[in-house]
Amino acid sequence: AQFFRRYQRERPEPVTIISNSDLEGKLFLEHAHSRLSEFHLYGNDAANYTGFLANQVMSSSRPPEFGVLSTWNAAIPWAGGGWHSWTDLENVELSMQPLVDSNIFVVNEAYSLLQGWAEGAIKSADSVLEEYFQIPRPWNFTAFDFNQVVAQTSSTECAVVEVEDTSAAEEDDSGGGGGGNPALCFTGDALVSMADGTTKPLADVEEGDMVMTGTGMGYGLVTEKLVHEVDRIVPIATMETPFGPLIGEPSHPILLEGEWKELGSYTGGVVELSMAHVEYFYNLEI
Repeated sequence: AQFFRRYQRERPEPVTIISNSDLEGKLFLEHAHSRLSEFHLYGNDAANYTGFLANQVMSSSRPPEFGVLSTWNAAIPWAGGGWHSWTDLENVELSMQPLVDSNIFVVNEAYSLLQGWAEGAIKSADSVLEEYFQIPRPWNFTAFDFNQVVAQTSSTECAVVEVEDTSAAEEDDSGGGGGGNPALCFTGDALVSMADGTTKPLADVEEGDMVMTGTGMGYGLVTEKLVHEVDRIVPIATMETPFGPLIGEPSHPILLEGEWKELGSYTGGVVELSMAHVEYFYNLEI
């Protein structure tokens, strides 16, 4: 699901057919197959077969030609297994506690204000106890009651593409969706919208800051600032914005006019691709 997260909003069906007939699907299927092989070779402690036998079987098998990814998206009535702010904002209270009239209360991260993390389940339990049973929360700190978004980068470092010449850089920046290097960083002067309505350069944002997610899904807490030293000439993509130029790695996805696209994929003069010396790339874990 992480593979398709940035495209989730635009998916009209509850299932996605992944085929090896296109580059994106082929890379995904190969990656999934390799992870399955790793599990059978190294991760299955209760296996009734030897590593040698597993290696023989997996090395002779090929990646699947297609797969089906099931997603909880807008095509599923009532958001399927929970509620999601990007699906339906009109029935949030009912979606979070659909069985209150029967004295049945839901305690689950998928029905909380902090989805995807166990903390959301704990907070939903606290909320139920306080609202319906008058039992105060047992914490000596403030628990935020607005919708929070938690997201993680795919790596603890910003991956920088190695290039030997300009032609190689141009080929790498063409944008191939989902595969290749997980390049997910911006320069430090990119402005971040803070929860209090101000802006702050990315390089100045610190762990513990509250930032706006920009998707209508609430605020997010910065859990870590990722800093990667580059100090060489690398491919960059530059987009002019009302707040100044946004400079980042060409394959970093951005949300513009309701659509997620890689920064370097915009045409018609919207983004300028070039080579430049970059000292540091930055990103946030939220």
